[in-house]
Amino acid sequence: MARAGLLDSLKFQLLVHLLKEPVPHCVGYLECLWIAAYQKGSPVIGEELIVELACRYPGEPGKLCKFLHQSGFLDLIDGKYWVHDLWDHAPRYVRQRMTANGFGPQKSSLGAQKSPKVEFRSDLSAQKSPKVASCAPKGREEKEKDKEEEKENNNPPNPPSGGNDQKPKNPVPEPELQPSDQRLRAAWAEWLAYRKESGRKPLKPRSIKKQFAQFEEWGVEVSIAAIENSICKGYQGIFPPSTNQFQRAPPVHGHMDFTGIQEFLREKDAESA
Repeated sequence: MARAGLLDSLKFQLLVHLLKEPVPHCVGYLECLWIAAYQKGSPVIGEELIVELACRYPGEPGKLCKFLHQSGFLDLIDGKYWVHDLWDHAPRYVRQRMTANGFGPQKSSLGAQKSPKVEFRSDLSAQKSPKVASCAPKGREEKEKDKEEEKENNNPPNPPSGGNDQKPKNPVPEPELQPSDQRLRAAWAEWLAYRKESGRKPLKPRSIKKQFAQFEEWGVEVSIAAIENSICKGYQGIFPPSTNQFQRAPPVHGHMDFTGIQEFLREKDAESA
């Protein structure tokens, strides 16, 4: 089938000018010509009458075939008309059919090698037809090339070196946060080792700063006691030891002695008597 750039090609514009027919008519003649070649699996169409029958041309005999040849859509070889560069633009199934019929790439390029130089004359001047791209359908290689070009166009280029979006390859690590007091620093190191042994994630700098602010509020002694208490009890965070003085009395096991209570009750009874 015709590719998208057919209507803008010089070959097609020349055909419309020579044939003096509407553009849709000229497109239809070419489509019928290529369909006939696809069905045969051969670039060879035949003599002048066969070409115009394949194109479904209803006009003056010989006119369409002559202008197709002059505009570069047909090659004349040994008295027969060939579709110009059919192998280069045919789809895959047509190439397989052409290969089976003995028209591989070397045989199909015979038309381009043997065809004489095409000349055409217009009403204004006579000149040689320039070499233009074929208007036959795109082949598999051209479609893959178009996909690669489209992919490259869709991928934006890398930002220039030194830009704001570029990250440094070797960023400078932030200094490690440590308490100012030496004893508290040792307790803090023990707390970090405890967290690592427990399989917990490393603390973030913001969390460390918040914890140090809590240490300043508690003081050094309370902070060290809180770290030791949290490690001892397996806490995930640091909590100071409880200051509740009302602790439960230990349970008494065995026999309880009530002698003192009994004497105290006798004295009270005597006083009341």
